[in-house]
Amino acid sequence: MFLMFMNYITFLYSIIRDLLSFSTQAGPLQLWDYAENSEPFPFREDYGYPHAIITYRWHPTVPGRLVVGHNDGKLTVYREDLGKSRHSGFPEGGEDAEAHTLVTLEWDTCSPDYILVAYLGGALWLVDVNTMRVITKYILPVSASISTLAWLPDAPGMFVTGDAEKGILRVWTVNKSTPMETCVLKDTGFHVLCATRVERASVMEKVHQDPNSDLTSERKGLMVPNVAIVTLFKDGGVGLYHLRRKQWIFNREHVSP
Repeated sequence: MFLMFMNYITFLYSIIRDLLSFSTQAGPLQLWDYAENSEPFPFREDYGYPHAIITYRWHPTVPGRLVVGHNDGKLTVYREDLGKSRHSGFPEGGEDAEAHTLVTLEWDTCSPDYILVAYLGGALWLVDVNTMRVITKYILPVSASISTLAWLPDAPGMFVTGDAEKGILRVWTVNKSTPMETCVLKDTGFHVLCATRVERASVMEKVHQDPNSDLTSERKGLMVPNVAIVTLFKDGGVGLYHLRRKQWIFNREHVSP
């Protein structure tokens, strides 16, 4: 079974019960009802794309809403909730598509209409998928590049990005074009990160508290939520970082066999 799927780029659960999705770079995207142990079947009657798939994401709360990102920077958006709608194009208002190879993207967890899109050239945009227009362009340092990003739970409009070359975590809000906070965690770049809620009691047992950390954030007006960032670095190191307290809950370096 593993050998069958080695050439597929990613596996994602759909919010539809018991469905797993996967795709090659050429497509089409396949769905598999693993509970029924049935054969995979294509999503819609699409027979591939003119440009390779880099990644894709199902919307976390709207069934059938899907965005596919391609290596030429274009996006293909499916809106099954609006009657089998499909639209493909490069976000209007962005720079020349030839200068941007898509790296990653994520749906706004609070809206069915917006996605964050990061490109190899350092561009980071908030895009309205209904009009395929860039709503906000975010400004990074000249040397910065993004390899991964995530929306923060219980914090509408707030997200984090992980740098591709250095372990720099940046905290953003959708209405501000520059980072509201920057945390240097490591010398090695991020491979991937995700955000999760933290139970306050469990964290207090594991983390040595800095009583001034919360007060500092409050004085700055940051209102950083009580979340932890799960980190995987390019050197194999893994960790769990408490964002509000700016402390590791745990951090493990890669150990060679």
